[in-house]
Amino acid sequence: MALQSFLICPNSKLTAALEGFCGNAAAFILRKFSEYPTPEHLARLLRIHAPNVIFISLQDPTIATELVHRIRGEAPGMPIVAVNEMCDADVLLHAVRLGVQDFMSVSSAVSAKECFDRIRSRLSRESPLVGATDRVYCFLPAKPGVGTSTLAVNTALHIAQSGLERVFL
Repeated sequence: MALQSFLICPNSKLTAALEGFCGNAAAFILRKFSEYPTPEHLARLLRIHAPNVIFISLQDPTIATELVHRIRGEAPGMPIVAVNEMCDADVLLHAVRLGVQDFMSVSSAVSAKECFDRIRSRLSRESPLVGATDRVYCFLPAKPGVGTSTLAVNTALHIAQSGLERVFL
């Protein structure tokens, strides 16, 4: 199962390490945030993209807390993984108090692999509920006979074959 994720991390070094882990674990990053998004913006993007998992840096605990609460409201059951450069006791305590499902430190590739395995296992049992996740693609021809139907069928076929989405045409 390919994971589709959001990566919320203002630390570029940490982001690069997480991208490497995601690439090795067949986890596709739908959206990467180089700074913390506003809760409203994040809620809108959750409804548009419907990721399977969200990785969030605890670099700024106050903002991370606000975002985690917003994610819980918008997408109940969404796996949230707190990430940090080091496995510090204070950071772990904050992650536990937030109620995140997992914690990943970039200092250990083994813990990252185990984290991805746990996420996949959880998603195989239950998937998160995200409201209004349907994507609608509309193909409007400029005039009859220009291949709009062919383009729509080929696009639907490509999306279906990617295995990331279900398609209704």
